[in-house]
Amino acid sequence: MPLPVLAGAALVVLASVALVLGTRDILASRADERAAREIDALLGDLPHDNRPLRDRLSFPADAGQVAVYPARTAGRLTGAVVRVSAPDGYGGPVELVVAFDAAGTIRAIRIESHRETPGIGAQVADPDSRWLGGFLGHTPALDTPGAWALRRDGGQFDQLTGATVTSRAVTAALLEAARVFEAHRAEIEAGR
Repeated sequence: MPLPVLAGAALVVLASVALVLGTRDILASRADERAAREIDALLGDLPHDNRPLRDRLSFPADAGQVAVYPARTAGRLTGAVVRVSAPDGYGGPVELVVAFDAAGTIRAIRIESHRETPGIGAQVADPDSRWLGGFLGHTPALDTPGAWALRRDGGQFDQLTGATVTSRAVTAALLEAARVFEAHRAEIEAGR
């Protein structure tokens, strides 16, 4: 093959690689921007002057690693978003994020993914879920031991009708998120 043809082919390959790498970087940047907006939305009116996504921390928990996105103003912790998994949902893992204020009170909850039964357990992911809303305003660390469970298990929370397994799994995951937040508060405050 003549040298000019090889050089031309090499340029095409290099241009293609550059395009793919550039596109990958653009997509990653857009995904980060979207994730940052979602974290900010969960934090709601909690003030923060840092970038929680960039300040991400990770801690071990019963269901694997838990990601924590701290919110700070002038270096002081104002809250955090905790990403946790409920591995024992009826249809498989239920992935959720929970926003806490600095006192450990639940401010917001969003189900990110699940494989629960449509019309039954899947209602857990409804953004207007009154069931999820029942956890808002609670501070798990201040609750009576054992109260962080379904009523049928001796706790304080109702279950989703027809979705006991899903309800138990999500309730346990919310408690797990709160335990991680409380157990690692000093590290979260310090940012390490």
